[in-house]
Amino acid sequence: MRIRVRQSWKDKIHNPEKVSDILRSVLSREDEIDRDKEHFWVLGLSTSNVIRYIELVSLGTIDKTLCEPSPSAFDRQVTKSLADAGKILGIKLLDAIIVTNNDFWSASAAGMI
Repeated sequence: MRIRVRQSWKDKIHNPEKVSDILRSVLSREDEIDRDKEHFWVLGLSTSNVIRYIELVSLGTIDKTLCEPSPSAFDRQVTKSLADAGKILGIKLLDAIIVTNNDFWSASAAGMI
């Protein structure tokens, strides 16, 4: 499902904080029953780091509520696999971000990318 990109989101993306704010805004528009589920979004950026599209790739289930963002071993492996695949395709993975209601975790800030 493609998310309509609001005009206010079309500023240049400089940091993971801005992405987490945007994704919280997208999540707030979700059906209440889906808000606690894990979402896997892909943000397509222009060469000048402006959001061109937001695509919901996967909507999962919830098995626990996180008090603070922390990547699982699976999250770390998926991030590494996506970064490796991107290198082969010539598409740079800029970040992988886990967002909760009050906080976020960034793979690039953690030095994984």
